Amino acid sequence: MIIFELEPDKKNISDEELITDLKQIASQLKTDSLTQREYKNHGKFGVSIFWYRFGSWSRALAKAGLKSSRSRSRISIKDIELIADLKRVSFELKNDSVTRGEYNKHGKFHSATFEDRFGSWIKAKEKAGLKRREHPSISDEEYFKNLEEVWIKLSRQPHFSDMKIPFSKYSGSGYVSNFGTWRKALERFIEYINKEEGTTTKDDNSIKEKKPSQAPIIVYPYKEIVCESVDKTPLARRTKSSQEPKNKHRTKREVNDRLRFRIMRRDNFKCQCCGRSPALDPKIILHVDHITPWSKGGETTFENLRTLCSNCNIGKGNLE
Repeated sequence: MIIFELEPDKKNISDEELITDLKQIASQLKTDSLTQREYKNHGKFGVSIFWYRFGSWSRALAKAGLKSSRSRSRISIKDIELIADLKRVSFELKNDSVTRGEYNKHGKFHSATFEDRFGSWIKAKEKAGLKRREHPSISDEEYFKNLEEVWIKLSRQPHFSDMKIPFSKYSGSGYVSNFGTWRKALERFIEYINKEEGTTTKDDNSIKEKKPSQAPIIVYPYKEIVCESVDKTPLARRTKSSQEPKNKHRTKREVNDRLRFRIMRRDNFKCQCCGRSPALDPKIILHVDHITPWSKGGETTFENLRTLCSNCNIGKGNLE
């Protein structure tokens, strides 16, 4: 059975190692400042660890003696102006919480300014007396489904910095607000995706098996079991063909989210026919398909499913 695990936590990495790597990358690029994208392309660690270790990207740069171009261009804006404008947007929207997208649409400044100044968007909202949670109506399952989609697009475990709208339906801060930290959100997702649903098979099929409906039977002590309706032939004398209709299925045709993710993870999020992946081409859409078609008796089991891109899956359907 495949069990999905998180990448090792980086808590054992010292602050000195992180700062040293920032300085080295800045030196290589011959710049006195670094964007998160530049570091993501050249650095040894993920961007998210700097946020959690130092509070924000700007503070991490300051620790390394580097400049933040974003904060330099907005240094003249006072904290009181930012908070007042955030409150104004909240009042106009008649909402006690404001998302980044809502503020960027209706505010005078940009949400990134608040993150640089106050450390995070959540802390900025606290300063303005607004509620922390951006999406109070979103269930854990919706967060997990979105995380699964991002994981498939990247073909790897997502980092905090990957969870940006519109690439991700919900921001990384939304996960932090809902689960406490980004690491806890990942841990809860892994627990959810590995959780068994009902009766499972040795092939890691999390679809609950459902027995076909049968005619009522009556059991008499020390006597053979006899079906009292439809077929009065003693069960012991029946042939297999008379007991089971042709192409009878013991699993449902639909592939649930957990099994779908496990199949794609096993196949490295690549089409098993052409080898294409959303990580290299965002236009690629992956499906999970039956190897032995459902119409020909194939079951929805771990060994009878594979990952195909939409083009290969449609082509396969045309050939059947």
